[in-house]
Amino acid sequence: MERKANRWLVIAALGLLVSCSVRGQSTTATLVGTVTDKAGGAIARAKITATNTDTNLARAAVTNEQGEYRIDFLLVGSYELQVTAEGFKIFVSKGIVLQIGQTARIDVGMEVGDVSEKVSVTSEVPLVNTGNAELGRTVENEEITSLPLVNRNVYSLAGHHAGCATEREQHRTGLSRAAYADQRRN
Repeated sequence: MERKANRWLVIAALGLLVSCSVRGQSTTATLVGTVTDKAGGAIARAKITATNTDTNLARAAVTNEQGEYRIDFLLVGSYELQVTAEGFKIFVSKGIVLQIGQTARIDVGMEVGDVSEKVSVTSEVPLVNTGNAELGRTVENEEITSLPLVNRNVYSLAGHHAGCATEREQHRTGLSRAAYADQRRN
């Protein structure tokens, strides 16, 4: 009986260790925003659809009573956002590019009209992330092939980005990640 208890304790401890080490690794993005009419009033129960233009994968959400929406766990890439609400023209925004770890805010102003009418907007998500203080970046194939990597280890690319320090650099300098990254920037 004691062996079973110890086994479950070891399994739980390993699960906790794995979940802690994975917690900081984000490979997706988030869309948030508010849907209002032209007078600034919130539109509740508007349907929001974010469609990845590369894969045609669509994710949907509905606004709450304050007109707010949130779509989590979107793959990085280009998106088209479509908003529909009863008594309003369909709103479409194209050219939204999401990066790793980004929380993009797309606020929508709806126009009164027939649902068969459409308002199209071509936009870009601002480069400044106002949703949180996280940094994230997609490393393109050209960078991987052109940079001199020891043993072609792609994990060594992490040291080439602002705010990132590898474990080896931390051990060598004795500094925390944040302190080492600040020192490298200056």
